[in-house]
Amino acid sequence: MPRLLQLEDFGGTTGLERRSAMAAPSEPVQAPPEETSLEAYESGYKAGWDDATSAEAEKKTRSGEDFARNLQDMGFTFHEAKAHFLATLEPLLNSLSDTVFPDVLRATLGPLLVQTINDLLRDSSDEELRVVVASSNLEAIEAVFEAASISGVQLLAEPSLADGQAYLTFGAKEIEFDCNRLNAELKQAIKDFYRLANEELSSDQS
Repeated sequence: MPRLLQLEDFGGTTGLERRSAMAAPSEPVQAPPEETSLEAYESGYKAGWDDATSAEAEKKTRSGEDFARNLQDMGFTFHEAKAHFLATLEPLLNSLSDTVFPDVLRATLGPLLVQTINDLLRDSSDEELRVVVASSNLEAIEAVFEAASISGVQLLAEPSLADGQAYLTFGAKEIEFDCNRLNAELKQAIKDFYRLANEELSSDQS
């Protein structure tokens, strides 16, 4: 006679009991109180806002630093360009004051004498007018006076006068003309300008 198959009892409960336990509803999960949820929301919102504010402040700080750095770079670039321009111009000005300006000033001596004579004669023509020039300038001044129709003026040459020097007497008045002194003053003005410019550049870069 065949043997019956026996099943092992694992739980000590009947199948009906197991099915009843599985089918039994579990206890409902209670939601957290409303106050707790609101506090958690506010806490999370505040944390997010603080992070955003901190990031924005950091971004503005970096932007400000970059802007300041760019301005500083621009300032250095401007001062470097200015210094280079002045350094390039200085030899040219010195060369002009040594070679070109003296001739230009001497060339203006004749017209300047003519203008002065006309002004003096306009005020009074009764006084004797005498013009004394360097011997090297006599012919050039005579030609200028002739072209300007200057008459009644005594024109004399003085060997002791340097080229570009002259003086004019009109009664008790005596007026001196010195192109060489004007050129020396012009040279000194150039030196003073560069001294002040270099001091300004040094001050801006410090």
